[in-house]
Formats: sequence, C-alpha cells, structure tokens
Amino acid sequence: MTRVRNKAALTGVFALCCFVIFLVLFSQDVFRKIVENRIKEHTELKVNSEVYKNWKDPPVPAYLQFYFFNVENKQEILQGGRATVRQQGPYTYKEFRHRANVSLFNNSTISASTQRSFIFEPTMSVGDPRKDVVTTINIPFAINGTDDGEYLFNTGKDDYMKFTEVMMWNGQESLNWWASNSCNMINGTDGASFHPLIKKDEKLYIFASDVCRSFYLMFEKEVEVEGISAYRFVLPKEAFDSDHPSNKECCPGGNCPLSGVLNISTCKQGAPIFISSPHFYNGDQQLVSDIGGMEPNTEVHQTYLDIEPMTGIPVRAAKRMQINIHVESVKSVVQTSQMRTMILPVIFMNEHALIDGKSAAKLKAALYKINLVTYIPHIFLYIGIVLCLAALILALVAWRHNDNKVIYCRNYLCVISLKKLCY
Repeated sequence: MTRVRNKAALTGVFALCCFVIFLVLFSQDVFRKIVENRIKEHTELKVNSEVYKNWKDPPVPAYLQFYFFNVENKQEILQGGRATVRQQGPYTYKEFRHRANVSLFNNSTISASTQRSFIFEPTMSVGDPRKDVVTTINIPFAINGTDDGEYLFNTGKDDYMKFTEVMMWNGQESLNWWASNSCNMINGTDGASFHPLIKKDEKLYIFASDVCRSFYLMFEKEVEVEGISAYRFVLPKEAFDSDHPSNKECCPGGNCPLSGVLNISTCKQGAPIFISSPHFYNGDQQLVSDIGGMEPNTEVHQTYLDIEPMTGIPVRAAKRMQINIHVESVKSVVQTSQMRTMILPVIFMNEHALIDGKSAAKLKAALYKINLVTYIPHIFLYIGIVLCLAALILALVAWRHNDNKVIYCRNYLCVISLKKLCY
C-alpha cells in the first residue's frame, strides 16, 4: 500500500505543477505573445511572398453597383417646386484591381499605381445601362481603365503598424486643396489592406483619393463572415458632420453645408459636387425632407468594413457613397430663375466585396494553427485536472485497502486471544 500512496502523492505533485504552469502561461499570455511577435515579424510586403501577391492582385471578388436618381418632376423643379427622385438600378460591374508600375525601395517603401477595370454583370443588375434613360443633371463620369495616381506605401518592415500606409500620393506627402493642415493630411491605407492585431478601440484610417480626403472607421460590433469571427468597423456619423472639428476647417470659403454632406468642389475643378452617405443617411433631416424619394436605411446605406483582427485581413466590406449637385437659381437664366436652392442626389455607388470560399478556407486554416498554439496553456490545465482526479482515486484506493486490513487484523487478534483463553 505504500507504493499506492507514493503514486498518489507523485501524481498530485504533477497535477499541482500543471496548474502552476497553466496559471503562469495564462496570466502572462505567453503563447499569444509568441504568436503576435511572429505575426509582427512577418508583416511585410516582400516581393513574391503570398502577402505581396494578394496585395498586387487581390483575390477577393469585388463589385461596383450604380444607382441613379431619376428626376420625376423636372417642370415643377424649374418652377420652384420640391424635387422628387426615383432610385433606378442597380447596374452592377465586376471590379478587377491590379497594382502596376511596382518599385521596391531600400527605405521600407514600395510605389505602385492601382489600375481598375470593370465588366458589366447583367445577372446582378436591374436594367441595361446602354438602353435605360435617366433624367438628371449631367456630370462627367468614367470608370474603365481608371488610375488615380501613383502611391508610395510603407512595406511594414520596420513597424507592423505602418503596413501598407500611404506615405505619398502623386509625389506629395499631403494634399493642397484645403485651408488647414489637418484636412490636407494623408492618413492610413488605401482601404485594401490593414495592419494585423486590430484593436477595438483604434481608428482605421483610409485615404480616399476620389473624395480628396482621409477618413476613419470606428468599431461597432463583432460579426461572423463565412465562419470567420470579425470586427465590424463603420464610417461614423461625424465623418459628414459639419460641426465636427475634423470637418470645420475643410469647408471651401469657410461656408459649411448642412451636416451630412461634404463640399468637395475645391478638388473637382470648381464643380458644385457634394458627397454624402446614400439617401443622406446620418445627415440633417432637412436634407432628407428637401428631396422626395429619400429613404435612409442603415442596412443598405451604411459604409462598413468587416476585418479579421488577428491578421488584419478584410473579409467583407461595403463602401457606399452618394454624389450630389448643389443646385441654385440663376437669375440671369429665365429657365432656372425660379429654382429653389437644394442638394440634388445624382448617383449612389455601392462598392462591395466578400471573401471567396478558397480564401476563406486558407484564412480559417491559418487561424486554426494560431488558436492551437494559444490554446497550449489550457492543455496543461486539462492534464492537471486529469492527474488531480487520478491522485484522488489512488488515495481513495490506498485508504480503503488500509482500512480493511486493520479491521481484519483486529478480528484475527481477537480470535487468537479467544483461542488462548479457551486453552
């Protein structure tokens, strides 16, 4: 029985050791730190690496949808009446992106231009853009073969937090359209990629050359996309808030419009173009009531990004923007002399992407390996629990066996004693 007791004691010691190891590893988050350090070390745009290939030619399918606002009452508008529009579309195009003219430099930067081309997708569209007629204000618009200039990106070699950040655009470190330095700052990435190890309390900055500004997204909630846990970041209401400090100094001539729209005429050759969320979502109620047909809705009009936080890989995104024209009467022109001043919606664009099955499977496999490593402390916990149970069982066996032996010996001695008395 001594052997059993020794085994029980030794097993208990091993169980205690496992508990101590678990507590140390868990409290210090050792294996997660090891994984995170490895991720930081490998976050870099290296030529011919998988990260580089995905950055140069994104594998995730993307689509660009156009919704036009057809003016329903042209004559009433010319006579000073309230405008009524009807949303028409979508006209959907599959989008192809390619990084061209790539040059890698020794100072941890890489330059490239982004070429975009589009193919019409009739199965995802309502109508035919070659035949359908839309009544609206004419604005010049072209998409195929577009190139918005040369970018200089940070490769992330020296600092993972700066991975694919835009350092320069068209040879400039900042813009020159706005009256303040803060409005002219080029912040963040171009929206196609982000640094890993995303935190809920950070702002994800994006430089959008098409609207001549940098914006940021803020965490809203946790979501699941194709079986992958992700953080949802959204464009906050303050992005188009004229009273917000980030926008106050970005108004041409110091005249800010109603909250919900931004005047970008300064960078559009003076054309009275204002941008907003679709249907003036999150905008001043007057913008909505001034135009008949506006029905703002979070589900279909909110701009968001769903991103896997450990790797920083976007798994789903929707960039939704509306182009509006600032309309006012021209007293010298008879036809428009009675028109009321308004911000008239012209077109709403929904650029969206969802990770495909192959890419999702790759990402899930990588995350499984990461989670397996970070789960090692719990293995010690479970081993400790099993050893603890084993030690208790051995101790119980030893106790029961020892108890039975004493009782037997007492009975035996009594018998001996009784035998002696009889003699």
